[in-house]
Amino acid sequence: QMHASVVELVNNNLAHALRCLHDYDGALAHFRKCLTLAGGRRRRASVLCSMAFVHHITGRYADALAEYNQSLALQQDSALATELLNLCLA
Repeated sequence: QMHASVVELVNNNLAHALRCLHDYDGALAHFRKCLTLAGGRRRRASVLCSMAFVHHITGRYADALAEYNQSLALQQDSALATELLNLCLA
């Protein structure tokens, strides 16, 4: 049985690859799986930020804003989430 952190890393990498291939629903499905496996606030914040970005680039701004805010609630010092949130609000 693979360790949960390895499974989370594989799903995270696959989600980013699918996003790059414009398979946004597939990317979100793998990011959601990551959320069930991610240990710690920073990892969960990173996954939420990634999910928000997918929603952002696909025009689902309400979902993006909610997830950027959830990400920042877990990691207030995330420059990336802050910058992307500001872009989403612009």
